[in-house]
Amino acid sequence: MRNFVVGLVVFASVVVAGTSLAGATGKFAYSEEIQFPSGDLLVVFEEGGQKRFDSVDYRLDATAQAIACQDPDHCIATIADLSNTVNGLVPDAKGRVSGNVELDRGSGGGVCTCTLHMDYANVTLTNLASGHVYRLDPISADTP
Repeated sequence: MRNFVVGLVVFASVVVAGTSLAGATGKFAYSEEIQFPSGDLLVVFEEGGQKRFDSVDYRLDATAQAIACQDPDHCIATIADLSNTVNGLVPDAKGRVSGNVELDRGSGGGVCTCTLHMDYANVTLTNLASGHVYRLDPISADTP
């Protein structure tokens, strides 16, 4: 029992430099990471129970807030609703689909060599074949 609790604590606390590992159920698992210097969000996922589909499409949606500061008195904040779709993922022999999808925050607020803080909220991954919507954890990170 102690090993299980320790393993669960280690698994649940994996949040380092804008990376979050979550959603590890038997049917669906994902990780999310904010990539720098771009500030884009990358979600890597795996979902089981998809044998009934020849291929599966997924859509990732989120609200992104970027704060770029050249110094504490000169900051620009932008907020955008972002969406991206990955098409044609084919289930393996066991019915599992694996893939990744990225949200490109664009150049809103300008891209600079300054401090950047990113927040992604209202993050969802939708299986467009089944209609199932997975609510993912919000994630935040600062430029390393």
